[in-house]
Amino acid sequence: MFSNLLKLFYSFLEKGLKIGIISYYYPFKKPSTSGVGIHVYNLVSNLAKKGCEVHVFTYGKEDEINRTYFGSGKIIVHFLKSDFDLDLEDPVVEKRVRYAIFENRVLNEFLLENSRRKFDIIHTHGWLTSCAFMLKYLTKIPWVHTVHALEHNRLASMTPEEKEMFKITSWIEKTLINADKLIAVSESAKSEILKLFKKSENKIEVIYNGVDLKLFRPLGEKEKMILCVTRFSMEKGVELLPEIIKNVLNVNREFKFVLVAQKTSLPGLKDVQNKLIALSNKFKDRFIWNSDPLMPQNLAKLYQKSEIYVQPSFYETFGLCILEAMACENAVIATNVGGIPEVVGDSGILVEPDSRKISIELIKLLKSRSKIEEYKKKAFERAKNFDWRTIANKTIVLYKKVIENTKSS
Repeated sequence: MFSNLLKLFYSFLEKGLKIGIISYYYPFKKPSTSGVGIHVYNLVSNLAKKGCEVHVFTYGKEDEINRTYFGSGKIIVHFLKSDFDLDLEDPVVEKRVRYAIFENRVLNEFLLENSRRKFDIIHTHGWLTSCAFMLKYLTKIPWVHTVHALEHNRLASMTPEEKEMFKITSWIEKTLINADKLIAVSESAKSEILKLFKKSENKIEVIYNGVDLKLFRPLGEKEKMILCVTRFSMEKGVELLPEIIKNVLNVNREFKFVLVAQKTSLPGLKDVQNKLIALSNKFKDRFIWNSDPLMPQNLAKLYQKSEIYVQPSFYETFGLCILEAMACENAVIATNVGGIPEVVGDSGILVEPDSRKISIELIKLLKSRSKIEEYKKKAFERAKNFDWRTIANKTIVLYKKVIENTKSS
């Protein structure tokens, strides 16, 4: 009895790690099309459940602080307004200006919070790392960065408008070499980092992305439905979708195709968008395009209804939507690029990023009920290997190693 009370007393005295997470995207009570944002949200929640004090510095429409408590752990979200009054017609330039304002706001807010109680570690996500680069040298706090993608390797899949800004993104990305540790979300991502930063092997650790297995799980009756959830960008292979959808729906009249992808304002993708609009008019109830971002709960319902999931990406370091679909028992057809093979393994069909080849494999799968069922079961079992609780434990262990190494150096 006394020993239990003593343990409880010391648990109040012992403070958990104070972690500063910097991510432009953080889906707080709102839907998100950002895989980075979803990753950060799940990581932060699981770190707090393990007793950490996690501060998230993220973009917001207004300056605001929100607090959530999990036992001895807590999440403090610092929403930072980064909008401006200039009326810029170019959406790419507008976004880059907003990013720059955001990083300056983070610098100020982080230093203010650090003066109250020093952070143990800085953890950045996405390519906005120049503020963390400065904070590391200003505060002597160790810096960890998770590489979700490399702008250098996205270049081939960028629109002309995005390529114009590459010199800026490339300069910021080069600050990564100054991080104390780089987390790669797959072995493929690790290889990419090593090619870009040749002397960084001792800095890289692979910790896979994860899935919320309580939310994304099989539930209810399946429908004859093919699903694709994606961001409307060239790297995600959206330009392949019109041909795939047309080929499949012309041949198979039993299945419907559902696409979840927010519409784009980028001129370089307008032609693809128009083709998809034409298809939704041609096939009416058989091709359904949901262009509004969905809350995770509503997205899970779509995964749970669908039987087949398709991902036609040209570039993918992991493939979070694929994993969510697998956890909801979907047969997967995805491209054999980047980290996708590490996610899918032998539980799905991998094919080159080509609309004709993807169409052939999809039509073939639709003809075999036994194959669909086999892949659904394999996918569900494999998804269990990517539990967020395990990933949070690995991340905390990495934090502590980095902190200790910094103290001893």
